[in-house]
Amino acid sequence: MDRLKPLPQRRRALSVNNATHSEKVAMNSALDSLQSDLNLISSEWNRVITANANPLELALAFLDDTSVGLGHRYNEFKHLNSRLANDLQHAVNEHYQAFNTNIASYEQTVEFINESQEHIRAIKEDMTASTSALAGTRVQLEELNESSQQSNRILEVLNAIERLLALPDEIEDYVRNKFYSGAKEALLRGSSLAATYNLWKIPTLQTTRQILQSQKHTLFETLVEDISDLIYSKKVSPSKRYQIKLSQAGDNDYSNLESHLFNAADLDIEEQSTTIKSDLEKFLDTLSNQVNFVADHSFALNIKENTYERLFSLLQILNDMGQLHAALDGISSRTKEEMHNIIANATEEMRVKHGSLIKLSTPLESDSDFGLTGEEALSVYLRDFFWKVFLKLLLALQCHRAIYEIARALQPSVMAERYRFGEIWHKTLDEIQMFMTNYTRENKLRVSSLNNVLRGTEINKTYKSKRPLTFSLQNNVDDASSTRDHANNLRDLFKEMFPGFSASTSMKLKSIYLEEETFEQEETLIPPKVFNMAFIFESLLLFVDGCAEIVPLDLAKACVSAVTFFNQFMSQNFLPQLEHSLAHLFEVNVESTNTYLLELQAEGPPIFKAAINFKDLFFKILCILNTSHTYRPKLVAVVLKVLDRFYEYYEGTFARLLGTSSTSRSGKKIINVWLDNESLKTATGKFINGDSTCLGTEISLLLNTCPVFTKQEANFSKQEFFNALTSDTVSSFLNTIIWINNWLPELGKQTTVLEEDNPEAVSTKKLKNEWSSFDFANFENLASADSFKILLNTESCKQFDSVVRSFKIMETELVSCLRYDVRARAIYYVAQLFRESSWCPEMASVELDHNISSLTTEITLLESRMRELIPCNYKNLIFEGLSDMLSETFIAGSRTIVALNHNGVRKLLKNISILQHTCRNIASSPGNVEMSAAREYFNLCASNEHDVIAKYNAGELQRFTLDDIKNILRLQLSEELRRQMKRSSGVGRVTSVSANKRFSDAVNRLQIKRHNE
Repeated sequence: MDRLKPLPQRRRALSVNNATHSEKVAMNSALDSLQSDLNLISSEWNRVITANANPLELALAFLDDTSVGLGHRYNEFKHLNSRLANDLQHAVNEHYQAFNTNIASYEQTVEFINESQEHIRAIKEDMTASTSALAGTRVQLEELNESSQQSNRILEVLNAIERLLALPDEIEDYVRNKFYSGAKEALLRGSSLAATYNLWKIPTLQTTRQILQSQKHTLFETLVEDISDLIYSKKVSPSKRYQIKLSQAGDNDYSNLESHLFNAADLDIEEQSTTIKSDLEKFLDTLSNQVNFVADHSFALNIKENTYERLFSLLQILNDMGQLHAALDGISSRTKEEMHNIIANATEEMRVKHGSLIKLSTPLESDSDFGLTGEEALSVYLRDFFWKVFLKLLLALQCHRAIYEIARALQPSVMAERYRFGEIWHKTLDEIQMFMTNYTRENKLRVSSLNNVLRGTEINKTYKSKRPLTFSLQNNVDDASSTRDHANNLRDLFKEMFPGFSASTSMKLKSIYLEEETFEQEETLIPPKVFNMAFIFESLLLFVDGCAEIVPLDLAKACVSAVTFFNQFMSQNFLPQLEHSLAHLFEVNVESTNTYLLELQAEGPPIFKAAINFKDLFFKILCILNTSHTYRPKLVAVVLKVLDRFYEYYEGTFARLLGTSSTSRSGKKIINVWLDNESLKTATGKFINGDSTCLGTEISLLLNTCPVFTKQEANFSKQEFFNALTSDTVSSFLNTIIWINNWLPELGKQTTVLEEDNPEAVSTKKLKNEWSSFDFANFENLASADSFKILLNTESCKQFDSVVRSFKIMETELVSCLRYDVRARAIYYVAQLFRESSWCPEMASVELDHNISSLTTEITLLESRMRELIPCNYKNLIFEGLSDMLSETFIAGSRTIVALNHNGVRKLLKNISILQHTCRNIASSPGNVEMSAAREYFNLCASNEHDVIAKYNAGELQRFTLDDIKNILRLQLSEELRRQMKRSSGVGRVTSVSANKRFSDAVNRLQIKRHNE
């Protein structure tokens, strides 16, 4: 370093001169020139002049004048050297002041360094001396330090023991004041102190340890109970924001019942549900947004805690205590019991508040087919009762969902599997299903056990109860009364010892264990009826809408959704029960009534009382199912089933009244034979419906299917007619069907069902429109209610029209039966006339044949009776065309006459005239009634064959067939033929050649004429 010192006689002083602008420009210009030279060297001489270049090698290269040497660039190199030297000298000259300043600064710096080194040497000497002085007392200081540390440890242990002994009282105060976080912190401090100082090895502290363990268990139980209280709203009622806001005078004092029911019907379920779900949604949003802070236990919620925030606080305390798993297991395991207690407590509260009203209303409901109506004050309180039950169940499930999410936030790796929300969900649905079933399924209609609609086989296996078998009584005692009494006494004793459990009155002595846990079925507030669904429906809808998104997404596939549960219950439980209840009402009101019992009407003839009962019942069904304003396919299907059963009822009545079990002709009455002839029924039906051209077809089929004339068989008996009672019954039956056809077709109204944009989307409004059908109605004035309708779509309208057509066909068939009965009488008596009379009398007789007399008497009596029993137009349909039928019957009967003379013709014409007069007396238009065909027919029989042939060939006998003309010719020659037969001898029935020839010639002349035509 000494060589760097400047000479003593020359000492530079620092000087700082500020350069002028022109000097700065000159300085910069010199540097720029120097930089330009350096750039030129680096760009053009970079391969020759490098950092590792050897000057000797470079000199040799410049001396080499060959093509590979640098001799040709030597001059350039010299020029560049001179230029660089000049520019460097110029730069030094321009910056000489700066160089001087730097040299002076360097001299001062060297001087300061020398002085610092002197100071450092002095300090090192001082430190060495101090270290030597302290080395002698190190051992004493170490001993003193160890003694001090031991004293401090003893003081710390004593302080820890003192704080540990004070913890029980501190924890007790915290628990008593419900400051659970303080109690938790105290317990954690106690555990930390005991672990830090190993205090539990001290025998005298074992009592304190037991006390702290007991307090920890007490705190755990208290926290679980508080969580349970929050979940099931045990100590506080649900917020008033969640209650239905209906106009009322005071607390449960409804001044206007009608207004209350109107407001309840207009309740916006979705709006109410949104209000109820808002708190949970806000909490879950807050939880998800601050989930990163949960791991640090610094999740800070609002100071004013709501239910979910309180749950988080309690669960966080349990998590800090390491008891979260055990707490959640306990909470989930008691779900079914707690859900059942919600219903039981609400029921008991209802009995306490309105016990007298329940007792007064229960007999009224038992007497009513449809349960309580809206006019009963109890109905208002029942709606509130179901509302409170479903609201608490909904709030409980919301709390369980909050616990599920809180558990995942606190311990995301394990709690998703530990808290069994899916099991809780299904237990709740089980309890709700049982609750609704108890109120809607009548015991007397429980013909089979109800299938569980909530879960499939896999889910049943997953959530099958794993509790140990519980001691109880089971079914199988003998019928000895003493044994049964002992069983009843023992059962009552067990019920007192174990509240909430039930045992049957009978025992199975092979086993003393229950196969599964069951709660005692609560007695319902009102008798169970399917129509109690009117009180349940809206609160159930609220529950369904509130639970629409309550199941976590990761459990959705394994759980039944709320909407699916609702649809399954309504379709598989409620709808069949509704059908059974309506079927029972049909049996009680219709089928149990005497089928033929008549009831007078204010206007019109009497009809069957069963039909009147059905109309009253059916209108009540339409009223309570509210079919007049909205098309509901499933409920309309039930209504149509009732209508089908009503038709089947009268179809069976028709079969019993007019049918026969025999399939052979010999076992059937003539009227049944005609009814079984489809062609005849079709022709008669067309005639009844106004097609008069079918009359000839009807008469022809009636006579062709009657064997009296066609096969010359014996006449049928009078027993095949309707007797007076049967005739009156069929008439009343016809009146009943006419009455039904007057009001039934007016009920159907086809409506256009709009297709939904998204049919799979299910909303509460859609469910309400599909199922909300129960109106609290006053049934007193249903008989005069003309506004009832059944709204139908295209398919159901076809079903309804089919029933209407069936009743119309039955009406036509009943008219046909009465019509056939009159014609059967006509055929019978006319046939008897031809069988019993002689048609070749020697003297003319003016007496009326007794058969025709009986026929006219019966026709007159029938017409008089039917005029009283059925409408005039239907009576006219029964007797219309009878004169034509009689004419054809006389013509057909003439084929059975062997011989006929003029006196016989006069006799026939006399009876025909009497029958014609009788038919005119009963006809609505006498001028249109005549038997001209029969009169002309027998007048032709009284003429000669030449006149008949001439008229026939002239086309004047178009109303008669060729067989009729042949029979006329036969009857004209019948007397002569009979005389010739009597005169003939030897061979029995040989006729004269002349008589046969006349008949053959006459027929041949007809045939020739017919052929030429």
